[in-house]
Amino acid sequence: MVDDEPRNLDLLTYYIEKYCTHTDIVGAFSEKKAALEYLEDQANLSELDIIFLDMVLDEGTGFDILDHIDYSDIHIVICTAP
Repeated sequence: MVDDEPRNLDLLTYYIEKYCTHTDIVGAFSEKKAALEYLEDQANLSELDIIFLDMVLDEGTGFDILDHIDYSDIHIVICTAP
């Protein structure tokens, strides 16, 4: 999960843990740089089935992250607030 609003990360974590009990959260990032460092490591990326990604981040957008990784085998869910 990548979202620059910690409250949104907490809320999404809550709902996933409550309603998706067979889903493990392996990372939650509030900064684009930290998320990229994690996702650019192929070993980490290969473990993922889905990425929840905020559209507007602290430095750029979620689409900037997608420009740097191979997400062809990963589901991407764009989350954003009005």
